[in-house]
Amino acid sequence: MVSLSLRADEFRLGVESDLKPFYQPFFRKAFIVACVGYLVAGIGVKVVEQISQQNKSYPSRIVRYSDLGPPPALTDAPPMPEVPVSPLARPVIGVPE
Repeated sequence: MVSLSLRADEFRLGVESDLKPFYQPFFRKAFIVACVGYLVAGIGVKVVEQISQQNKSYPSRIVRYSDLGPPPALTDAPPMPEVPVSPLARPVIGVPE
């Protein structure tokens, strides 16, 4: 069985030591992998969007302005219906005695 032990005394990191040599190679690799991943995901989204746009068909009908006719008059509109409103009832619950 192989055990991996990471102890602080093996790295010899003190107050005066710089951590930059330890994290810089990993950060560079992680940054490149993240950029490539985002680029691949963005291209994938665009490709899927293009494919879905090609498969859509919108029915369209071209109408000339002269074929529309005049708009309906506002004075011929039916009157608004009357809605009966009952008066407010007094509350039954929560009235202090």
